[in-house]
Amino acid sequence: MNATNRRHFIQQTALTAAAVTIASTPSLHATDASSKIVLGIIGPGGMGMNHLRSLVTYKDVEVAYVCEVDEGRANQAASAVEKSSGKRPQIVQDMRRIYRQGHWAVPKGV
Repeated sequence: MNATNRRHFIQQTALTAAAVTIASTPSLHATDASSKIVLGIIGPGGMGMNHLRSLVTYKDVEVAYVCEVDEGRANQAASAVEKSSGKRPQIVQDMRRIYRQGHWAVPKGV
């Protein structure tokens, strides 16, 4: 059994809180049928995959990027998105590449 350190606990708690907030807050959903919330998932391991699977069930959410340094984990996350949405997200290993795309209103949610 792995021991959880304080930093890991805080990161996982923050990620969980952000995902629950996004999923349950009506004002964070797209305002009309043609609008979508475009997300980049950074670090889809463990609970991150559970959040990703939940987020892709929403019709007004598009996962455009998966950022993960582990190639196997990145492909697993991208395949999960593609299976649910029919569109495969771009895989990147450096989160700064996501931020440089210019259309992100808030660079980091957590």
